[in-house]
Amino acid sequence: QSLHAASFGVYHSVAIDLVHRHFTGRLQGRGQALYSSVSFGAGASLGSLASGYLWVGVGPSATYYAAAAVAALAWLVAWRGLPAAASPAA
Repeated sequence: QSLHAASFGVYHSVAIDLVHRHFTGRLQGRGQALYSSVSFGAGASLGSLASGYLWVGVGPSATYYAAAAVAALAWLVAWRGLPAAASPAA
């Protein structure tokens, strides 16, 4: 649970920063609403639906492996997409 709390905290704070950068001024509320509805509404609905079909169709183990594969793919995309940290000058 503590790992989930840490990962969600990082995800949410970065997502809010992204919304803040792309929706300025009077559009802040609209950006927050869009983020919430897409990420927590559509994302949760589609994820629950897909995992339910997987669970019934191929079983719990395959559902877990599919989720692990998606998590690994997300890590790879994040790792490749993030800029390299600058090395401190010696």
